[in-house]
Amino acid sequence: MYNIKSNFDYYYQITKLSLKSHLNSDGNVRFYPHRPKMNDLENITLSIVMETLSIDSENYFFSKLREEYHQDFPNLIDRTRFHRRRKQLCSFIDRAWTNLSNQINKEAEIFVVDSMPLPIIKPAREASRKSFNQDENNLPAKGYSAIQKQYFVGYKLDQIVSESGVPHNMMITPANVHDINFLKEAELQIMDCTLLGDRAYLSKDLQLSLFEEHQIKLKTANRTNQKLFKKFPKKLKGKRMIIETIHNQLIDQFMIRRNYAKSFEGIQVRIKSKVAALVFANYSNYLHNRPLSQVKHALAS
Repeated sequence: MYNIKSNFDYYYQITKLSLKSHLNSDGNVRFYPHRPKMNDLENITLSIVMETLSIDSENYFFSKLREEYHQDFPNLIDRTRFHRRRKQLCSFIDRAWTNLSNQINKEAEIFVVDSMPLPIIKPAREASRKSFNQDENNLPAKGYSAIQKQYFVGYKLDQIVSESGVPHNMMITPANVHDINFLKEAELQIMDCTLLGDRAYLSKDLQLSLFEEHQIKLKTANRTNQKLFKKFPKKLKGKRMIIETIHNQLIDQFMIRRNYAKSFEGIQVRIKSKVAALVFANYSNYLHNRPLSQVKHALAS
């Protein structure tokens, strides 16, 4: 089922269901003085389908649509117009996947939190960087990746995923922002559950505030030099590894570290579209009673 039109028709119905409370009779989420050739629902669906099929270049995607699917998309808009509207609709791409995630994860009791680096340039080119300067509140920064054991320049993707491997919350932050700030600043959509994290989230104050405000039990691995050191339970350690699977899927299948953007607004919509594609694939598995997190099976007919 790697046909663009087949996937578009399939995901169009899912997106329509997810955003039904935001759509008007024309399939738009915003007001337009003149009716556009493609409505917002079609633009959002195209964005998600492109990422689902691991097509990372808008130029290549639209060349394919014009040459091989021109009869299936007679009202196809110009690529540059699609690019602009895609960025304008970023918040609704976000809502589309979070609505589906809430449905899949409604009975989940264990979640995992972690971050992954999103480099935009090599550290040696940091001084000569001219892009990503439009938004002063979201400038890229230099950070350190403990897994890769090297510095990078860019952003981090902070995520909360369920134990079944479905993203639930996400935030893009500069690389020098500590992981713990995600849990302090994000609008958490989980209640009365267990949240697993690594040593970066080790904080008694945070544990107390999460429990008092959201009834979330934050469990993290202890440092070996801590008093009353206890090994992290093997059962929970195995569950925490699910987020590494999600990161690998985003890197390998959805090419999340390949950057073509030149602004924070651009990279934000690319990242959120890729996360949306991952959740839509999981939702397809959910509908067909297939194992979640096995996203390569989602396009099977």
